[in-house]
Amino acid sequence: MANKLRSKYNISPRSLDRRQSSNVVPITDENSDSSYSGVLSIGTPAQSFNVILDTGSSDLWVASTQCTTGCNQVSGPYNPSSSSTFKDANKGVSITYGSGSVVGEIGSDTVSMGGFTTTSQTFVVAQQVSAGLVDNTLTGLLGLGFKAIANTGATPLVQGLASSSSFSMPVMSFYLERHITDQGSATKAAGGILTLGGTNSSLFTGAIDYVNIPNTVSAGFWLLPVSGITVGGTVVAITTGQFAAIDTGTTLIGGPSADVAAFYSTISGSQLGTGSLTGYYTIPCGTSVSASFSFGGNESWPINPVDFKLPTTNGRNNVCIGALFDLNAGSSTSPGSSPPRKRQSSTPAWIVGDTFLKNVYSVFQYNPPAVGFAQLNPSLPGAGSAPGTAISGGVGSSSGSSTSGALRQAVPFALVFSLVATATALGIL
Repeated sequence: MANKLRSKYNISPRSLDRRQSSNVVPITDENSDSSYSGVLSIGTPAQSFNVILDTGSSDLWVASTQCTTGCNQVSGPYNPSSSSTFKDANKGVSITYGSGSVVGEIGSDTVSMGGFTTTSQTFVVAQQVSAGLVDNTLTGLLGLGFKAIANTGATPLVQGLASSSSFSMPVMSFYLERHITDQGSATKAAGGILTLGGTNSSLFTGAIDYVNIPNTVSAGFWLLPVSGITVGGTVVAITTGQFAAIDTGTTLIGGPSADVAAFYSTISGSQLGTGSLTGYYTIPCGTSVSASFSFGGNESWPINPVDFKLPTTNGRNNVCIGALFDLNAGSSTSPGSSPPRKRQSSTPAWIVGDTFLKNVYSVFQYNPPAVGFAQLNPSLPGAGSAPGTAISGGVGSSSGSSTSGALRQAVPFALVFSLVATATALGIL
């Protein structure tokens, strides 16, 4: 009887056996919230690697045994000759970030993460890596954006899984832990949970407030409109009609010059940085900055004040660095750092990184493309210290002078608390 029904409705037995599911991937907090990483495996037999989780790009690359530059400290690089399923595309590629570049060969192999497997995933076998992009425990980067901005032209790993019906839901969701306030924090710590194919109701409360990626832009970055910002309850006059890339691979928050200046004008004692701090603002360390952002949804999302200011260790004990910086100023904002496949209409004016994302449960939906936020479960580590809950209705925005679109950036500094001392080495990831 079962076989007759399959024949009648043209259903193959395999389609009935396909299991849709969701699984969790433990996240590691790198260097006091500077970045977040997870483990995936490549090859047959499988080789495991710890890679940065980056919703702001779309390429997967790993340092390899073929690497001749920048991989001296990498422990256990990928060895394509040890995998029976590796295929070389015989095509080179270079991926340029603001803080450096990756050069290598395009290949494909079996890639697994969180219990899901793709048998022929395209990625970059890195042969040259700029200093600082990987270390002895980080081997590469997993881009979690859309195919439109992939330098290899390949469908990214998770987008492919989401479109293949492997997932129960075409989503991935993040809970990112906070360790920036830990005294004597280790360079690595338990960093939260990435859920592939679903959401985890134990990690958030209330409803998830979804906002669709505007259909006026291509789905490359996870773009949302910046609809309002407040500081201490004061509405900041920002330029209307601008988009933010929601980016787990970025440490801080970057925005256009006029809007960043308007933000800091509400904070007493703030000063525009100079020299190596061009593009950054300093604030008195005793100042508590309570900021909230809204992105066109029904809520306004507060940022814990401890996430907003970065203490320094160079003797200026009363001066801290603000976590919002000017994308259009400073040497770390050079125009050549955008992925070449990105459409100009999708260039983000804002980059919203982990300074914000630690304060929400974030959900990235591939179909239809959308990003959702929910309030963290207050029983989670660090979540109980958040300054209040989401504010219904969002916050207003005011028009201002238009600014040019900025390029995606991150600040992959090794130690957050020595920002001033290492400011000249800051860049974009």
